[in-house]
Amino acid sequence: MSHWDGTCLRALSQDWLLWLTVSIYIGLRLFVRSGDAVPWFVQEFGDTDIDMLGGFLSFFLVLFVNQTNTRFFEMYNKSMDCQGRICDIASLIGTNLPRYQSARIVRYLNAAHAAGYVGLSKTYTQTSFFDEINRRQNLLDKNEMERISKTYMDRGPGAFREISEWCMMEVKRARDANYVEGREAGAIREKILQFRASMDALYDYCDQPIHFFYIHFLSLLSALYLPLFAIDNAYSAGA
Repeated sequence: MSHWDGTCLRALSQDWLLWLTVSIYIGLRLFVRSGDAVPWFVQEFGDTDIDMLGGFLSFFLVLFVNQTNTRFFEMYNKSMDCQGRICDIASLIGTNLPRYQSARIVRYLNAAHAAGYVGLSKTYTQTSFFDEINRRQNLLDKNEMERISKTYMDRGPGAFREISEWCMMEVKRARDANYVEGREAGAIREKILQFRASMDALYDYCDQPIHFFYIHFLSLLSALYLPLFAIDNAYSAGA
């Protein structure tokens, strides 16, 4: 309960609607406890049933939460698919390609995986996320970083797609050198494309968020209902 970062406490502390609702309730309770006559419009609020509006709002909130949870788990599964495809490719190339070439492909795949998350949002940036991982794991060397910097990693999926193409070119070089047969090379390419498709699916969710009208409607209902809810409860608590 004492955690601040990553919890709802920070958002609630900056939410004007929360403080407005609490202020209305506290102010009205102080007014009632002081013994003054309750205004006629407050009494009318107390005599009406606003629970129907609350039930209506709760119904839409449940639908909204279900949608967001469904999107979260689908995106999580896509993220785990990326990890699974990297393991599949590592197993395929580890027994067929020379060690230096298989290590390079795995290195590129892990770099593409990390770079993919950078372009999704402002949460993970190249400076705070990718560069730190690259420093620890040595995923890309200086020349490769100079080349990938032209894709502007923070702006979208260009970096991870470019690195994925490097993997495809490595498979072509291995096929030209007869390290793998055509069928094996095709299987490796298919896994690389599946990896790229799973990461691209995360960007598809970002390009199609939950409809703004739906979110705005819930916000409007909350802004109308919560002050009435505070008045009704403050009056119903009695003197």
